[in-house]
Amino acid sequence: MNSEKPSDSQHPKSEARAESNKQSDKSAPEISSTTAQSQSTPSPHGYKTTCKKRDWIDKATLGLEGFGLFVLIVYTIFTGLMYSANKKAAEAARDAAKAAQDSVTQARESAHLDQRAWVAVTAVNGTKPEIGKIFTRHGD
Repeated sequence: MNSEKPSDSQHPKSEARAESNKQSDKSAPEISSTTAQSQSTPSPHGYKTTCKKRDWIDKATLGLEGFGLFVLIVYTIFTGLMYSANKKAAEAARDAAKAAQDSVTQARESAHLDQRAWVAVTAVNGTKPEIGKIFTRHGD
């Protein structure tokens, strides 16, 4: 009669199936909505910093960033001043070059006037010159 109806101890697979069926019949435990809501919203004072080393690093980083910003501002100011000084120097050099060019042009003109023939009167003999009449020289 053992062969007609196998027992549960002879078939371990049937035991496992029966156990799984018992567990699947049980539903998941229910969680109340009030419990879920209280866990999802943190308290307003729950964000306390407890790491002193991190605070020191943050303060040092902020200080270095401030120092870097100060250096950048000073550098920008000095660069602007140097640009202004260079611009003034370039304008002065341009004005000096213009003055030198004008001087060279004037020197050429005066040298050209110096190279032409000059006629001069050494002495006047005769009557006084009169306005409106031709002055002529007679004799020698």
